[in-house]
Amino acid sequence: MTEFPILGTEPFAVELANTLYRDGTEVIDFLGGDWFAEIGHPAPAGDARDLRDRVHRLFDAAATGREPDQADVDELNRLAATAPTVVRLDWRAGRRTARRLSQAEDASLGRIAAEAVELLGGSELRRCEGPGCAMLFVRGHARRRFCYPGCGQRGRQARYYRRKRGIR
Repeated sequence: MTEFPILGTEPFAVELANTLYRDGTEVIDFLGGDWFAEIGHPAPAGDARDLRDRVHRLFDAAATGREPDQADVDELNRLAATAPTVVRLDWRAGRRTARRLSQAEDASLGRIAAEAVELLGGSELRRCEGPGCAMLFVRGHARRRFCYPGCGQRGRQARYYRRKRGIR
């Protein structure tokens, strides 16, 4: 895999976590170079690689049902507390909702950490079931098992091949 692993459909924190890619026994780090420019975000000040590594470990723990390292949880919470936020009131058709929003243009480590906290607190993070794929994604549908349709297609092809060859 030589291209940047950008699904384009996942929250920013998931896309960032996927820049640490495991291809079998090889670990590939896509964060260097032009990854932030490639996805249209300014590079955040600070240690994005350290945050990425922590978020990746936490997302992986959530996707596999393991307990995370408490130091990763504590550091993520510390960084999330630095996120600039705005409180917004929406009042439409007699319905009122208050939301706390991150500044959309801000790619600070705090905003990324805050998004990761929100995902860990309420989303179904999964690891792709595609053959040889290690990408993380947010499962928005109960039947979703792959990070993107191409992985699903490879999975179907592999099952077809095994059936034709009589391999279990």
